[in-house]
This record gives sequence, C-alpha cells and structure tokens, in this order.
Amino acid sequence: MTSEKTSAITQQFKKAIKQKYNLIEMKLFGSCARGDSSKTSDIDLMVRLPDVNRTIEEDLFNIAYDLELEHDCVIDVIVLPQNFYSNVPIYQNILREGIAV
Repeated sequence: MTSEKTSAITQQFKKAIKQKYNLIEMKLFGSCARGDSSKTSDIDLMVRLPDVNRTIEEDLFNIAYDLELEHDCVIDVIVLPQNFYSNVPIYQNILREGIAV
C-alpha cells in the first residue's frame, strides 16, 4: 500500500473518530510506519481515548470495517484508555516506532 493511500485512510478514520469521541492520541505503527509495507500490508493504528468500553471499541471497529470495504484494505485497531501504560512489548513498540496521526 502506498504511503499516500495509508495517509488518506488514516486521516479519514481520525476524522470519523473525532466527530464522535474526544480523541487524545492516534498512532500509526507496524510496517506502514516503518516504511517497509507491501501492497497487501494492513494498517495498524493505536487509538487513545479518555474512557474505553466495549460499545466504544465496537463502534471504532465498525468505522474501521467501513473503511476496509471502501478502500479494499485491512485496518487493525488497538483502543486504549488515557491512563493505560504497560511494559507489554507491542505497546512499547508503538511508543518507540509509532507515528502520530
């Protein structure tokens, strides 16, 4: 996937979230952030909101799904509450390599 297409999709996702929720932070991570994505790579996004519950998570996954259908791509979303901190390797990787969107 081209970086231009990735950027357009992530901005569209961010706009949809900001219309409904108080978005604190969104980061692109994984192969698209590292610049080594391929045509079939997914878009990995971390979204941070003040509060997270199952309803909000499902809504964000549905927004991502609509964009997947529209753009013929795969979007993986990790939704975290504002006060989340962890030494889990994937989270540390997002902090280290993630690009603010």
